[in-house]
Amino acid sequence: QQEAEALRAQRELAELGDIGRGLAHSLRNPLHALGLSVDALAQSNNDPGALQLAALGREQLHRIDQALRGFLALSSGVDADATPVSVAQTVDDVLLEAAQRAGGQVVFHKVGTDCLLCAVPAELRIVVHTLILNAVEASPAGGVVSVGWAMIDDGVELRGRDSGDGVPSSVRERLFQPHVSSKPTGAGMGLYLSERIVRQRYRGEIRIEDRSDGPGTLAIVRMHARRAGVGQTRSLS
Repeated sequence: QQEAEALRAQRELAELGDIGRGLAHSLRNPLHALGLSVDALAQSNNDPGALQLAALGREQLHRIDQALRGFLALSSGVDADATPVSVAQTVDDVLLEAAQRAGGQVVFHKVGTDCLLCAVPAELRIVVHTLILNAVEASPAGGVVSVGWAMIDDGVELRGRDSGDGVPSSVRERLFQPHVSSKPTGAGMGLYLSERIVRQRYRGEIRIEDRSDGPGTLAIVRMHARRAGVGQTRSLS
């Protein structure tokens, strides 16, 4: 029964991925054209109001693009080839993007020894992106976002800390459901997609807790090798 349930869940993920792939192909070109139009507006008009509106438009386009990336990660399917992926490099790539979006308003700290996780790169990136960007969006100006990782058996544990107001208990219980978010502008899909990827494809879990060392939230992600018996997580010397 457990095997049948696992297979059913995997099929659901693959179906969501197929839907997402179709949406991505349908929306990517219009989104790209819209992005170019927003950039042209920003360059042709020096009015502060227009520039601010263009910046907001780019931010919303980025949110849509990231949601599509999440569904595309699901479309990799249960038979996707897993390869040793550098956790530190993935974190660095996402931190660079997060720093650009934060515009110097958030301070980043990271700690961890590089290791390899047997994973599909797109899936790992989506999970790390959700962990870090959620922390950035939850933190106030001048806040600190900390990211750490360490090896666990055949996998890795990632921890993300923000300095925001925390997640209300009424919302926390439903965070892994679709369209539930603690952010006014959130779509509520990042944690939903990431949790399903982590649980169904990496035999792991995501936990959201209050920080014990101050205000804010602690997110803990535990992921094991993508497929049993394929690859191991090991230190890079």
